[in-house]
Amino acid sequence: MVLKNQKGITLIEMIVFIIVAAVALPVIISPVMTLIKDSTKPEKAVTANFLGQKILEVITANDFPTLTGTSSAPDATEHSPPPPPSGVVIDINNAIGSLPSGYEKTWDIYYINPVNPSYDLETEYTVSATKYVRIDVTVTDPYDRAFNYYSIVTKRTND
Repeated sequence: MVLKNQKGITLIEMIVFIIVAAVALPVIISPVMTLIKDSTKPEKAVTANFLGQKILEVITANDFPTLTGTSSAPDATEHSPPPPPSGVVIDINNAIGSLPSGYEKTWDIYYINPVNPSYDLETEYTVSATKYVRIDVTVTDPYDRAFNYYSIVTKRTND
């Protein structure tokens, strides 16, 4: 006996719904999962920024002769950074401490020559001691994005 006002869904309607849902769900979920995964990128960038600033502060806390390794001209070839004394490098690395998992750091110290008319902070280095050094810091986050930080330190009168 079939009633005319019977409410509900049939078995065929239920099967069609399940098939449509099985096809549509992966299409909807895939972009959502990508968004969720990428939502930590800003946090990683902020952490890398904090670490880069911290490294710059640790390095610039040293006085000028310590940063350059000497108060006279170093033995260096053109375009190579003058090495600070190895003890200073160890002290700076110890003060920076270990970085969070997935982060890497590199830092270099260069003499710069502001007297040269073709002065360019990106390419112009000098092998003779000057009143300025440039500190380059690079922090790489777990997504292999490099964040670069630069600072110029000048020789103070008491150095």
